[in-house]
Amino acid sequence: MKNRNTIIDEADVALIVIGLEDGKIRYSNRKVFRDLDLQEGDIINQKYDKVFGRDFTLVYNELVISSLDWKTHTSTFYWKEKSIWEQLSVHLSTWKDNSIVVYLTITNVTPLAQELYKHEWLAYFDGLLELPNGLKLEQDVQTIENYDTAWIIYCRIDRLSDINKLYGWETGDFLLRAIKDWFLSTERENVSIYTMPKSFILFSKNKTLQDAKDRSVEIINRFKTPFSVPFSDNTIPLYCPVEVGIVQGKYMKSKLRSLLSRSLLAPKTKEGYSIYDEKVDIIEKEKLKLKEIFINCVQSGMQGFEVYHQPIVDAKTKCWTGIESLCRFTTPDGTSISPMVFIPMAEQLGLIQQIDAWVRKTAIQHCIHLGLTNKEFFLDVNFSPNQVINETLMTDLLETTSSLGFPIENLQLEITESVHIKLQEHEYTILNSLLGMGLKLGIDDFGTGYSSLENLLNLPANTIKVDKVFIDDIVDDTFKQLLLRSITQIAKFLNMKIIVEGVETKEQYLLLKEMDIDYIQGYFFSKPLSFDTLKAKRHNFSPSKTQ
Repeated sequence: MKNRNTIIDEADVALIVIGLEDGKIRYSNRKVFRDLDLQEGDIINQKYDKVFGRDFTLVYNELVISSLDWKTHTSTFYWKEKSIWEQLSVHLSTWKDNSIVVYLTITNVTPLAQELYKHEWLAYFDGLLELPNGLKLEQDVQTIENYDTAWIIYCRIDRLSDINKLYGWETGDFLLRAIKDWFLSTERENVSIYTMPKSFILFSKNKTLQDAKDRSVEIINRFKTPFSVPFSDNTIPLYCPVEVGIVQGKYMKSKLRSLLSRSLLAPKTKEGYSIYDEKVDIIEKEKLKLKEIFINCVQSGMQGFEVYHQPIVDAKTKCWTGIESLCRFTTPDGTSISPMVFIPMAEQLGLIQQIDAWVRKTAIQHCIHLGLTNKEFFLDVNFSPNQVINETLMTDLLETTSSLGFPIENLQLEITESVHIKLQEHEYTILNSLLGMGLKLGIDDFGTGYSSLENLLNLPANTIKVDKVFIDDIVDDTFKQLLLRSITQIAKFLNMKIIVEGVETKEQYLLLKEMDIDYIQGYFFSKPLSFDTLKAKRHNFSPSKTQ
């Protein structure tokens, strides 16, 4: 029968006894000799830090300090030389001479550690880029000791979805790997790189804010040039703009991933990056509050909404020939909200169709009340390109004009040209049906979008409205004059009327009149007017233009 010492020597667990004060090895079973490939004389009575490597010693020392409470403490150690994971357990006891010693056991836990590592990899790393993910970032942020020297740079990649659609996911994935390689090849010491969907994150615990600013500028400049990626047996340059936001350590105790997104909402510096501060949250809360107010006002019978009208003037006679009806919104506390704010909000919330319909109906009612219904008058109302041209719209237009007694040929829908207008076949069918009944179509903000000529060719428009940007400084800018003359010639060739908005001076008016512009709109003649003010000034409409 084997004795106790034989069992210990044959065990697959290394056992070592080390003096607490002198650090000398008092006892070691044969497992230790085999693992280290040493003889008994190379270990017994030797100091442990001479026998084992530095990394082992650091882990052991931490365990010993913890074990001063006379309890067992355990840690996992990776033995680089042998590529194995081992579990170290220590507890204090007394030796034969009554001195205090450390009982150290070492167990090979490589299979278990590898399995745990696989699970950790799946949980904390991105499979495509092999970078730690957002969950790992949140975990690492918790280890910050000095928040004053910590920062995060959040880089959100734009156009990635478009690139995937145009060139395929493989090309998009290659682009992401190319971006990752650039980050790794240019990264500083003590900075870790992470990835989240469509974004890369840089995290440092001990760099200055100026370091973060400098690095942000480098990132922005790099993304101004294309990345070369393979596509269809060729290499193509791909541009992917980036948004860069900096988060300082003092803010990282809040929900981190939400914080990263909010960092991009801060005002951009002249270099192009944003730096998060508490004002961003205040602004966002105000936006959320405004959205809630806006929804309630729309659903409560368009409370706080009003229709204003800006006259459209015949360039030759100076008579008011038409009006553009514009929506205005004031909150219950009297705050006036710009259309540049509430119109995009209405589109985002899916309320724009309801608002447009109300504006059309109200504007028509105003025109009926003022007697502006003869064939030479036209009413311009805006039509959001986010709306769908369908049977519902057609029915609403016909029922509104018919029930109120307003000739449909006096109504013109204006579609803004600053976004890409791409209609489906059935939308063209409905639009052409309405145009056949007399409805007119105008292209607003002409020249500000990237598809101006395409819209002229594809949309059966009656008028184009030239944006104010072409009129500013036109008196002294010969290039703008040439450009506007060209637009006018194109409009005449296509049998379209041309409206120029933003006219503010007599010199501008005289120049535009000489260019044979059809209609003019702007503060030189009138700003947008409330219904009551328009009513008081309806004498500006020529008697021949009114009933």
